[in-house]
Amino acid sequence: MTNASTQPTVSIGLPVYNGEKYLANAIELLLQQTFTDFELIISDNASTDKTAKICQEYANRDRRIIYFRQLENIGVVANFEFVLQKAQGEYFMWAAHDDEWSENYIESLVNTLSKYPDVDIVYSNYIGIDAESNYLYSFEKELVLPILIPRYSYPKWFNASIFRLRANTVAFYGMYRKSLFQKRNPLIVELLNDVVTYSDTRFFVDILLKHNVAYVKGCEFKYRILKHTSEFYSSEEYKNKDKTIKSFSGVTPEKYILEPLVKYSPLLAFVVRILYSIMEFKRWFLWRLKKTK
Repeated sequence: MTNASTQPTVSIGLPVYNGEKYLANAIELLLQQTFTDFELIISDNASTDKTAKICQEYANRDRRIIYFRQLENIGVVANFEFVLQKAQGEYFMWAAHDDEWSENYIESLVNTLSKYPDVDIVYSNYIGIDAESNYLYSFEKELVLPILIPRYSYPKWFNASIFRLRANTVAFYGMYRKSLFQKRNPLIVELLNDVVTYSDTRFFVDILLKHNVAYVKGCEFKYRILKHTSEFYSSEEYKNKDKTIKSFSGVTPEKYILEPLVKYSPLLAFVVRILYSIMEFKRWFLWRLKKTK
């Protein structure tokens, strides 16, 4: 393990478990970024494939890479929390071992945070790609109403509301001021140990109610969509991924997600719930219509 000689501007946390197929490509793309003042913290969650070998080889080649290997699998959320706690930079972002970024991705996000001191989170559009990196769709292009993108010019309550209506949960992989996390619970509490679905959506609804966000154009984030992701979790965790919110806390997914909005304004949460139900019905209706043709 090697450490950067000075405190970096950006810390990138890359938690990984059995990521040998895509890991090297992800590391290469991060090392090729036009913005170079960063540390890349990799936490290998006791992988059983060639992940350790890949990480060690890159750590030996580039001093910006700080590699940790867990002695036993500590769980997905704990691994995300681990890299966050090791971060030394002013700004922080998580990186998934199977995603891709344009060369100017980090530079674009850093420039925006530097320009707007009152903004705590920045993110961009994402492009869905398959296992072979083929284009699937663009989140932004699929939006019927561009207004459904949380932006700096919108009030916080509005950003949180429209995020629920058309959630871009990949915004989780945007960039944060690290100081933001000093005011919040550990992720292990925020995401309920990842045993509940929709935790990331609720997490971001709550963040948008309390922090300013900016949407950045001109850079590209590619989110890999895989049919089978069980190899990224331990066997016990993968079983937990199938648990519903009802079995965990006795509430419906919608109620769980909207809890932050309910605390802010019960009326606003009610309106958002109605609008979301209408949008879901419309999606179902169009799907049925297409299926009958």
